[in-house]
Amino acid sequence: MTGCRTLVIDNGSESSIHQQISAICRGYQSDLISLEINTGVGHAQNIGISKAIEQGSEFVLILDQDSLPTQGLVETLIKALNAFPTAAAAGPSTYDPRTLTRSFFLLDSPFWPTRWFPRDNHSQPIEVAFLIASGTMLRASAISDQTLMRSDFFIDHVDTEWSFRIRAAGWKLLGAPDAVLNHEIGDKFSRLWFLRWRHVFHHSPLRDYYMFRNSILLIHENYVPFRWKIFFIYRLFQFFFYFLTFAPQRLQRAKAMMQGILHGVMGRTGPRNRATT
Repeated sequence: MTGCRTLVIDNGSESSIHQQISAICRGYQSDLISLEINTGVGHAQNIGISKAIEQGSEFVLILDQDSLPTQGLVETLIKALNAFPTAAAAGPSTYDPRTLTRSFFLLDSPFWPTRWFPRDNHSQPIEVAFLIASGTMLRASAISDQTLMRSDFFIDHVDTEWSFRIRAAGWKLLGAPDAVLNHEIGDKFSRLWFLRWRHVFHHSPLRDYYMFRNSILLIHENYVPFRWKIFFIYRLFQFFFYFLTFAPQRLQRAKAMMQGILHGVMGRTGPRNRATT
């Protein structure tokens, strides 16, 4: 697509991986910004977003290293944003090749969040509660120092927190059913029956720490509606039950989740090994 530039943020990769990234970037004439240590996903995204805006970009597409856009994704997201000037961002439905399933969008409602699954006969953008960062197209004019990603979350719920904060600032978020991103969530997944068949994705115990800590931090924010706070607490109970019942490394996970809860209540942020208050 004409008029596009690619920025690659190498967030503290090992030397051998960094060399491979550098070679790829040279081959595709992409701009590479290398960070000496892993500063967290939010900080890395902010560097890329800010650099893109400095270069005059009207829209900024965020992609993780494990995401692969399908044909037409960029054009579809830009079209959605052009049609809805009050939208700060538009995001795709994700497709996981392991489970052969597409994700749903979560919609806000007066009582409880509802799921909305993309349908073949519905191609118009739909207003959603929040977006997953990877595959999301940002409108540059919606981004300021106050609406960048929250870097002190480090990882997990960075995009969720941003979504609620940008909506509280008066912007809308769009889900674009026609835009599809190939994206694998979690290191592994399990298929579990609980009232219905579910695919439950799980990461390492370290990621469990961040998920629980940042969920607690999130529900302390006054721009998160009360119904959503209850929703996130309910989800933590689900995760706690599942990980201690079905996932491996139960003891490590239990310690990580309990420490995450404690640090969340204490308001500690940043990387786990050097969290600050």
